[in-house]
Amino acid sequence: MRGRGGKLRMTIFCKRHHAFGLALLIFLSFVMAGCATAPSEPIPTYKREAVHLTLTASEQVNLYGGLPHATVLCVYQLSNPNVYQQMLEEVEGVDKLLSCENFDASVKSRRRIVV
Repeated sequence: MRGRGGKLRMTIFCKRHHAFGLALLIFLSFVMAGCATAPSEPIPTYKREAVHLTLTASEQVNLYGGLPHATVLCVYQLSNPNVYQQMLEEVEGVDKLLSCENFDASVKSRRRIVV
């Protein structure tokens, strides 16, 4: 009996040891996954005229005296869009935006397009 009892105790010990090792392995897997760094965002490269606009308008969009006339569109690239929103709230600000000029240091580039 003693031999069998010893074997039984050894079997229980091995099963517990195996279960503990498995639990430890699972725990460490979660810890390592939590410590992994997020992939870094790719740094955008500069490419001249990389943004393409497709404009569609009605033939009657800018009628004057019954005849269509050209429309001026100004496209701004801004480092801070909040300044643009503030400009829209003021009458003088809207006039500056329509002039298609650098109205603030946040204007990185601008382009006037006649449609």
